[in-house]
Amino acid sequence: AYKLNPNFRYNTKIKELLFDFENLDPRIIQERLRPAGKAKLIIISGIFTGDQKSRLDVLYVGEQIKKPAIEKVIKEIESEIGKELAYVTMDVEEYKYRMKMFDTFLRDVHASKHKVVLDKVK
Repeated sequence: AYKLNPNFRYNTKIKELLFDFENLDPRIIQERLRPAGKAKLIIISGIFTGDQKSRLDVLYVGEQIKKPAIEKVIKEIESEIGKELAYVTMDVEEYKYRMKMFDTFLRDVHASKHKVVLDKVK
């Protein structure tokens, strides 16, 4: 087993090189989630934006959501990046309702550093 010396002066640069998910093309996430249903809104945050305090990495809002397909894709991404992802799925009606009710969770997601990959919610 290897361990990185925490006092090594290039620690930050090595971590940026190995774990740079901020520059990941968001369309890759959208494409990989395609089998999960009819996506209407995909937001990425957290590890994908460098916001370590974020409560969420992926928000998927859609119709005819296939939870096993989403779980499979998320597990594949987790194994590739070596980190567990925090993700939430909801249908469009639930999303709209929660937005109307000024849901704290969704308000926090929209207020935090995030990238909108897809937005077809009307």
